[in-house]
Amino acid sequence: MSETGGDDLSNLTTAAIFDDAVYHTEALRLTEFQHEDALDEHLALAAREAGIEDLYSYLCPKTPDISAAMSTMTVSSVHRSSLSIHSHDTQSTGVTSHLSRMSKDTFYKDQLSPAHSLPLPRMSSSLEYSDLVLQRFRPAGGLRYSSSNASRSGSIFSDVSSLPTPTLPKQKRTKTTGMFSMFRRNSSTCSTPVRHNHAGKSLSPRLDCGHSLSKHAIRIHVDDALESGKGVAPNCCGKPLPRSVLETVLTQKELAKVATRPNIAASPISARDSGWSEDDAANSSSPTDSDSLLGASFPIAPSFTTSNVAQKEAQVPDVVLANKDFKSLRAEEETEFNRIAAFEGSQRKALLAYHQWVLSRLPSQHEKAKAEMIKQHALDLERLEELQLMAEQDLLETQAGELRGSATKLKWMEGYCSNPAQNVKEEDRTKLANYRLVHQKLPAIHESAISVLRGRQEKNTKRRLEKQKQELVKLDQDFEQNKRDEEARFRKDMNRLGELIASRRKTVSGRWELKFEIWRRQFEKREKRRIEGRLPHAQWSQVASEKGEMDPESALAVYLQFLAA
Repeated sequence: MSETGGDDLSNLTTAAIFDDAVYHTEALRLTEFQHEDALDEHLALAAREAGIEDLYSYLCPKTPDISAAMSTMTVSSVHRSSLSIHSHDTQSTGVTSHLSRMSKDTFYKDQLSPAHSLPLPRMSSSLEYSDLVLQRFRPAGGLRYSSSNASRSGSIFSDVSSLPTPTLPKQKRTKTTGMFSMFRRNSSTCSTPVRHNHAGKSLSPRLDCGHSLSKHAIRIHVDDALESGKGVAPNCCGKPLPRSVLETVLTQKELAKVATRPNIAASPISARDSGWSEDDAANSSSPTDSDSLLGASFPIAPSFTTSNVAQKEAQVPDVVLANKDFKSLRAEEETEFNRIAAFEGSQRKALLAYHQWVLSRLPSQHEKAKAEMIKQHALDLERLEELQLMAEQDLLETQAGELRGSATKLKWMEGYCSNPAQNVKEEDRTKLANYRLVHQKLPAIHESAISVLRGRQEKNTKRRLEKQKQELVKLDQDFEQNKRDEEARFRKDMNRLGELIASRRKTVSGRWELKFEIWRRQFEKREKRRIEGRLPHAQWSQVASEKGEMDPESALAVYLQFLAA
């Protein structure tokens, strides 16, 4: 909507509002040469030193577009028996089928050698960089899988391609070949026909038997126990399910009915090292809608906490909450959250100011264009009238010449026929009569031609006026359409900003989850005691803050000049 030849503001767009560089500088307080990938790499080093190996669940949080694209490629997929882990040819089951015909103790170095690799489908640039950064922090032996493999590892391909090519020691070879046990039938002693997850980093509570059940699986266990008629409690692998697990799927009435059965465990289940469980990943894929300016919806990043884990926060010992380092860490988190929320508010105010400025310019632009069009129409009519007068003048001059020629011929013929010395024939007298008749009718013919010319000119003038009227109507319609287009563009930009805010909050939340987990590991190692439950975190505001003054030094402050322009 910018004008040509206007001031600097007229050429400004909304690009700075969505610019990552502005976000890095003002919200994350990074220097000019720093970026988020460097933060992740530094944090990954600290996490590795603290003994945290599953970094993907923190630094590569699940995004809807990637998870949807990778949903058919995860190891935990229902179609995993027919999918290849890493096909170098057609991404079919070629490699899996070939490896399944090999001995379990044979190392498949040749099949996964980089020399035989073909380029893999490109993921997003952030996942590519995370793969490169986090590859060096993976355990040396084997791979780790969970029930939400797509969101935790980012890509099956990067996991398999990270396998070392040199010959592994015997015990590592056992771990490597054990990777294919996921394609075999579950060998646990549990008789319930459900899928059991062995992920060690899932938000679903880990049972004593080592399994991590989804809500659907828990419900199946409960139904089997009720239908057995033996009065036994719901169990997995012979071990009763704890009450905290049953509360996630049962109503109070159902829980009271099941609680009458023996062997109901009441001990709490630790959700340590939480990543994303199946149900939590599904629930968190749809962002929370919150009230926002002008009715625009801003999805907020889902919390890393499920309802069960949130209840566990109250059980964190007071000695942890009173720890000076913990208080400092949480205060730092709250400060960054507030700073980012303030920046988000500045983004929204800048976008709103730009939108209002564009709308305020539309009427003046319309009036200016309309005045110029009317002026041009008047010039066009004046020019048309001049052309018509010139055409009429040319016709009159032509008619006058024709009349003079006719009079000359008539005079010459009359002189010839009246001369007695000439031998006048009847043919000459007939020609004289014709000349006299034509000369008499010529003025009427000329008058008729003038009338035809003027009628055609009037018709052309009327057609031109009608066309000019339609052009003015079209200009008014374009003005209304421009307003509708700007409103639609504003809604689109607001939605885009809301998605960007949700994505950035999720990334920042993942970093702080990892920071708190690092502190937990260090505290447990130093104090020789285990912390149960999730450490309490600062809370995001559900709506990006719109209050407060914008920093005049901010790169977004220029948009506030629109309101004063």
